[in-house]
Amino acid sequence: MVPEGQPRPTGVVRKTIRVPEAHIQQLLTDPRHTPLLPLSEDFVRRNPHLREPLLAAAAAVLSSIAQTENILLQFFRKGFAVMEVEVDYDYQP
Repeated sequence: MVPEGQPRPTGVVRKTIRVPEAHIQQLLTDPRHTPLLPLSEDFVRRNPHLREPLLAAAAAVLSSIAQTENILLQFFRKGFAVMEVEVDYDYQP
């Protein structure tokens, strides 16, 4: 919400927000991380077109796990958690 009399922001802005309690409770009960399947190097060698998508998927899962751990660690230490998000004020659905 933009205060009256101030121009509306434009572009992508990084903001720090408090993680909703409901989201933290959901992470505590069911973190929903998809396990990485152990694929042999032989499989990847036979399917080289899958190497990049597999690496990207692994990176996304590991990033999600790290983000979940960060949120829960903050929650256990402080009783709440914050995270940085990007808000795109120019987005048009």
